[in-house]
Amino acid sequence: LVEHKGRPMSYIMHIAVTTEPPMLAGREIWGFPKKLAQIEFKSERDMVYGTLERPAGVRLASAIVRPERPATNGHSSAPPAVSFRLIPSAEENGRPVCADIIETHTEVKVHEAWTGTGSIAFTEGSRLDPWNRLPVKRVIQASYVLSEMTLGFGKVIDRLE
Repeated sequence: LVEHKGRPMSYIMHIAVTTEPPMLAGREIWGFPKKLAQIEFKSERDMVYGTLERPAGVRLASAIVRPERPATNGHSSAPPAVSFRLIPSAEENGRPVCADIIETHTEVKVHEAWTGTGSIAFTEGSRLDPWNRLPVKRVIQASYVLSEMTLGFGKVIDRLE
């Protein structure tokens, strides 16, 4: 969580996506830090697990959840998401062409939502994506949510002039 002019907001550090259209739209229009990755979810016995590889074969993260009870709220009541869209100057020592803080709201249609026991691990090290340096101290909650999300128009709430 971050705060902007006294308002709590959610700042997203990284978003991994599997195809270029959502990567380009989310990054270029809203300024979300997106990267292409291979993401896979599978169910086995009483567990749902997911993996994230970048590039394929280099596993950066693994997560497992055992869905035990329906979630009371299929999506979190987190504050609105905020992103930072930065387009640097083409000139040496020039001012950025664009430096916007953008607030976004999403519409989420939840199909299925569960909570239960789970774990997460940031596995292999990569100098390009050093997620393995993020220590997992404890798991507060494990959730599995199957949903559709639509990212609406954003609103520039601050701009470098």
